[in-house]
Amino acid sequence: MRSVIYSSFGNPADVLHVAERPTPNPGAGQVRIKSTLSPIHNHDLWTIRGQYGYKPSLPAVGGTEVAGVIDAVGEGVERVKVGQRVVVAGIHECMGRLRAGACSCCDPSAGRGQR
Repeated sequence: MRSVIYSSFGNPADVLHVAERPTPNPGAGQVRIKSTLSPIHNHDLWTIRGQYGYKPSLPAVGGTEVAGVIDAVGEGVERVKVGQRVVVAGIHECMGRLRAGACSCCDPSAGRGQR
């Protein structure tokens, strides 16, 4: 899968590049989201610079939000289904074409501020 990654901290224009990474498979209680949009926020840029309160292990994929469609579900996932559109915030490594993560991030029963 194609992802925007960085192997060192620095100016995003200098350190970000597109790379191929293994396609993640969802584990039990997780879903995989095919990304259609992943916005870039100021805190994403500061994280890439290494000047935010969170420093990921390198190499890292930037981004903390994604909008997309669930394209695979792991064992035990019942509240969401393949083909469902979702928006997820507060997770890391969103600047990729596919993202596997916990099903609770896509809980449609979460109400206002649904994730």
